[in-house]
Amino acid sequence: MNIKDKMKQFDPLVEEHSSSHTMVIPFFTEGVVDSKLDEKRFDANNLPIIASRDVVLFPGMTTPITVGRSKSLKVLDIAQKQHCYIGLFLQTNNDEEPTKKNLYATGCVAEVLKVLQMPDGTMSAILQGRHIAHLNELTKEMPYLVGDVTLIDEQQPNPKNKEYKALVGCIKDEIQQMASCQDNTLPPEILFALANFPDFNFMTTFLCSTFPMTISERQMLLEENNILRRVKDLHEIISNQLQFTLLKDKINRSTNKELSELQRKNYLYSQMQTIKEELGEGQNEEIDKLLEQINAKNLPDSVMNIFLREVNKLQRMNEQAPDYSPQFNYLRTIADLPWGKVSKDNMSLQNARKVLDHDHYGLEKVKERILEYIAVLQLRGNLKSPNLCLYGPPGEGKTTLGKSIAEALNRQ
Repeated sequence: MNIKDKMKQFDPLVEEHSSSHTMVIPFFTEGVVDSKLDEKRFDANNLPIIASRDVVLFPGMTTPITVGRSKSLKVLDIAQKQHCYIGLFLQTNNDEEPTKKNLYATGCVAEVLKVLQMPDGTMSAILQGRHIAHLNELTKEMPYLVGDVTLIDEQQPNPKNKEYKALVGCIKDEIQQMASCQDNTLPPEILFALANFPDFNFMTTFLCSTFPMTISERQMLLEENNILRRVKDLHEIISNQLQFTLLKDKINRSTNKELSELQRKNYLYSQMQTIKEELGEGQNEEIDKLLEQINAKNLPDSVMNIFLREVNKLQRMNEQAPDYSPQFNYLRTIADLPWGKVSKDNMSLQNARKVLDHDHYGLEKVKERILEYIAVLQLRGNLKSPNLCLYGPPGEGKTTLGKSIAEALNRQ
């Protein structure tokens, strides 16, 4: 298949690629892509290079990239006109003008299959990885990056190697286990690959390109040219991700179970109320109001469980019992609290001084101590201790001082 035919088969894929998001296209070719390069299109001493911020390309894989930098646009233009290969190397940082020190030494020689001009002035290109390469040096940085590279051959394992087969089998089992979890974020093409790729090498390379991992982990896999060791590293990454996914799944299932138990209790309380009303034993209206008030608020599950338990205890009490009133006041205090609502503190010392002086005449030592406390709180951001204690006989201003502090801090 010549280059023009290759480009035509990617037309519908490029039309769908209208955002800057980069991913490996699940486009499956007939067999493994030949890593042998056309010598007429490859110059190891003068290879045009694109510096990538977030794409690691593996041999045999096909991926779209979005290009916006002028140097990279010129590389695509050269590749189109001369039908030459290019190099794709990951940046170590996000510098706009990367140099040799800003690029990882290991990258991939790629073939440009299709280029499309985007409405925002950027260009989308579909690249196919052909061969791993080591960047020896940048021979030119203007008007675009050109590098001297050395091709790196991948060391293929013996297909009959038992360790290799066992590792691939473990990887398949772990991915299937991840797919069965509630919090499954695996791309659908990964499961398709497991079911349809008979070639172990191609399947593991596909997983290196598509399995969710950090960009540094993906680069580490590319730098390992020994396929057996690369598969071992891939297995370790997938195993770690599996343990994390299983833990999240356990937490989610536990949360759902607790939520279901809470919903069951609420339903039973509702049914119990209906039965009592039918028997003429309607619940106290004040308790009904408490339940309506608490259901309208966003209480944590632990607090709601305690509240419902205490309501149940109150319902079994005689209204004339000595403990009824304290129990009811306790529940009303819980229901009156502003659950889930917070106000933003005003830590201005000038405002605090103004409010305290406006509301209280004298009490200079008390007001100075309050201002010192607010100043320390402002510097530290939080102050769990010590607590301020206002004491004295009735009528000296303790309550009004508290209200003034709340007003000064905008505490509602």
